[in-house]
Amino acid sequence: MKEDKMRVKIWMILILFFATILFTNCGGGESGSQLQAPQSETIEYKLATIDKGYVSRDDVTIIRFKSLLQQLDATYAEDKQNIADCTVVAQKMLKNDYGIKETMLNIMEDLNQIYPTKVNPSYALYATGYVMVRGKGSYRQQAIIATEPFLKSIGRY
Repeated sequence: MKEDKMRVKIWMILILFFATILFTNCGGGESGSQLQAPQSETIEYKLATIDKGYVSRDDVTIIRFKSLLQQLDATYAEDKQNIADCTVVAQKMLKNDYGIKETMLNIMEDLNQIYPTKVNPSYALYATGYVMVRGKGSYRQQAIIATEPFLKSIGRY
């Protein structure tokens, strides 16, 4: 009983720590943005370039990123720029903290498959939960299903 309470406290502290890092790194405006691009480069072009290296202006990946940004922007509280920034941070966290190499396109696809039951949900919070679930050894499909229950279980929902 005492061990269970201690585990819950440890998980809450870890989530708060990672959420703080994610919120801080995602930026909160123009000056904090990680994906500042010249006016000729769109957010989706920049994401595609980061994800794949060089891409032509008519690459289908750009279209997919644009579509995902529109869908995620409609679902989550953050704007497209912050969604992009948080996705970059989530990818870095997966790689640096857990040794999981994942494309940003896959991360955004996965978070787009989660249907939050909360009104005006935070993309950064869900991305953090997704990273934590993946870090515990879950595959992509498992993480899609488990992210919201995980956030609820630690009291961050």
